[in-house]
Amino acid sequence: MLTQRSEEVIITFIAKKCLINLTSEQVREYKRSFHENHWPSFDTYVEMRMSMWAVSIPTENWKSGTCSCPPFLKKHKCKHLIAVAATFNLTSIPISAKAIVLGQKKKRGRPAKATKALVRD
Repeated sequence: MLTQRSEEVIITFIAKKCLINLTSEQVREYKRSFHENHWPSFDTYVEMRMSMWAVSIPTENWKSGTCSCPPFLKKHKCKHLIAVAATFNLTSIPISAKAIVLGQKKKRGRPAKATKALVRD
């Protein structure tokens, strides 16, 4: 992660998993390529676009922040936005959300037969 902070906005650049260390030179190249709209090919554009995510969060209302990841562009919310807001103490994650087990596997076998609705004894 690489962060640029001002009084109104926090801009954080998050690298893909394959990029372990994100440098300021890579961020400058990322910004320059999008401001100039200059790419030799579509493949180069896709490679640059998917190399890192830019998360921009206003300090007043973090929910109106933006991210450049595909889930945010589709649903207008993503894990990057929440994680950066929690990192800079703009929001807190409740204990009940932390207690939920993630990635629990489905039980083996066929699911149980559903009971009939509206049946009186």
